[in-house]
Amino acid sequence: MSAIEPLMARLLGTAQEIDWVDSVCRKLPALAVMKGLKFSETDIDTVIAQVYPPMHRHITHSATLRRLAGQR
Repeated sequence: MSAIEPLMARLLGTAQEIDWVDSVCRKLPALAVMKGLKFSETDIDTVIAQVYPPMHRHITHSATLRRLAGQR
C-alpha cells in the first residue's frame, strides 16, 4: 500500500460520485503535509475545516482568479 492510499480513502470516503477538485485536489497536499508532520486526526480535521471554506469563498468571489480560470 502506498502512503497516498489511506489519504485518498480518507478524502473520498464511500462516495459514488465526487467533485474531484473540491474533494481531493484542494485538500490532498495539506493533508499529506500534516500527516507527515504527525498532526493528530483532530487537528487535521480542524485545520481543513477552518482553511478550505474561506479559501474557496475567496477563489470563487475573486474576479481576477475567475478570469484566470476562464470563468466569468
